[in-house]
Amino acid sequence: MSVKEARALLGIGNSKIYELMNAGQIKAVKLGARTMISEAEVARYKASLPAAEWRGNYSRKAA
Repeated sequence: MSVKEARALLGIGNSKIYELMNAGQIKAVKLGARTMISEAEVARYKASLPAAEWRGNYSRKAA
């Protein structure tokens, strides 16, 4: 998938995905001029993230 598609799946911005690629946390490949990230790589990265810790009671109040 393209970098744009991977960003959308991960919910992150352009700068963050390139930061992760430069740090070796997400592996990308070049296909001609395009930078591609496999679906398996996106899934691997997502699985490596720590679980969110919720503290207290979360509620949304109507405005």
